[in-house]
Amino acid sequence: MSQRRDEDADTDSFAIIGGDNPWDQAQGQAYARQRGSTGPVVALVVLALIAVALAIAVWSWLAGGSQKDQAEAVATSTTTSTHSSSSTKASSTTSSSSTTSSTRSSTSTTSSSRRPSTSTEPTSSKPSPPPIALGQAGQSQCGEMGGHQIWSGNSNTSCEFAREVGYALAGTPDGQDAKIKATSPVTGQRYTMDCRSLRNGYFDCRGGDSAQVIISGR
Repeated sequence: MSQRRDEDADTDSFAIIGGDNPWDQAQGQAYARQRGSTGPVVALVVLALIAVALAIAVWSWLAGGSQKDQAEAVATSTTTSTHSSSSTKASSTTSSSSTTSSTRSSTSTTSSSRRPSTSTEPTSSKPSPPPIALGQAGQSQCGEMGGHQIWSGNSNTSCEFAREVGYALAGTPDGQDAKIKATSPVTGQRYTMDCRSLRNGYFDCRGGDSAQVIISGR
């Protein structure tokens, strides 16, 4: 069989594929060798990728579990510490309260023992002594006037004159000194008497001819 060449200039260099074409046989053998050598390499690469992915997945799972265990351990430790701290605080508070109560009780007992007794023994009521002595030698009680006693202070004073002085002094406020004039029924003369208030209704009147008249309190 004779080979024909196409008259077209573009087809002069295109080889005709056939069983007896040496170029076609060389290219097929090279392709087969190339395909046979790259197949196992691709398979190894795929297996390696799968192994790496599995290793990453296992490591992630193990790491996640470890972190979870650590988190649970930290939470348990924190809870235990919190409970322990709360118990310690409660115990401290109770102890402090007991100490405070004991201190207050001791202070109250001490204050009670030191507190002076308010109860006082009854005192006998004694009448206060008069601001001027009465009932002495030479004195005479000459009568009463409005609950007050009239006394002659000495032997130079008659009871008649003492009563006249007491009547003239009636109505003088307690604590106020007074100057009065009184007539003696015995001598018929009028005398001036200076009366000094001794408080509590007492008056001491002196004047005239060395006369003395005492008005006592009620």
